[in-house]
Amino acid sequence: RRACSAFRLRLFTPDRMRGRTPSGSLDYDGDGTNDAIAAATGAALQSAILGWALTNTTDRLTLYLLGDGADSAFRINGAESVTTNQLAAWIRAFEATNPVPVTLVMDFAGAGAFLPALAAGAEPAADRIAIASTRTYQEALFANNGTVSFTQYLLAGVIAGKTLGDAYTAARRAIRRVSGGVRQRAQLDDNGNGVPGEKNIDGLLAATTWIGSAFVTGADAP
Repeated sequence: RRACSAFRLRLFTPDRMRGRTPSGSLDYDGDGTNDAIAAATGAALQSAILGWALTNTTDRLTLYLLGDGADSAFRINGAESVTTNQLAAWIRAFEATNPVPVTLVMDFAGAGAFLPALAAGAEPAADRIAIASTRTYQEALFANNGTVSFTQYLLAGVIAGKTLGDAYTAARRAIRRVSGGVRQRAQLDDNGNGVPGEKNIDGLLAATTWIGSAFVTGADAP
C-alpha cells in the first residue's frame, strides 16, 4: 500500500500501476474498493512484466517487490517463491523487445542475492537501476507495521521529490542506524554489472533519475 500511495503522489495514474498482494486485496487509496488486479503469484508477476508492461506503452518500468525472502528467493505468497534467475530472465525478456530503462526496488530478507543475477551484461539494452534493502542472507527490518523500514525511508524521499539516488542514500543511512545489531545494509547497482556499491561508479545514474515526475507534488491551493 505504501508504494502504491507514493506512486500516486508522483502522478502515476491507476492505469499505469499494477498492485498485487498474497490475498489479492489492496485498497491503497482508502476508498473502500479493491485496487489489486489479482493475487500475487509467480505467473501473475511474469504476466505483469511480459504482458501488461509490454502492451501498456511506457518509457520506463518500475518494479517494487516488498515482503518476505528466504533462501535467495522472494516469497511471493505462502506457497510460492520467485528465484533470482526467474526474475532476471523476465527482465531480460522484457528489455529484449522493449528497451526502456528499468528500476527495481527489492525490500525483503536476502534481497542482495538478486543483484548479481540482474546484471545487465556488457551491452545492456537500456539503463537499469537495481536496489536491494539488504545483503544476501541478511534480515530486513519491518518494525511498527512497516513504519520503520527501508521502504518507509526510501518512499519518504521519493514523495519529497528527491532523485532516486538521494532517496536511496538517505534510506540506506537511516535503516542502518535504526536496525541495531542487524546493521541492515542496503545496496545499489546502476551500472549493470551486478556488483553493488562501487565507489564513483554506482549511484551516478540514480542521481539523475526520479520515480515519477521530477518535481515536488502537493495539494492545490484552497
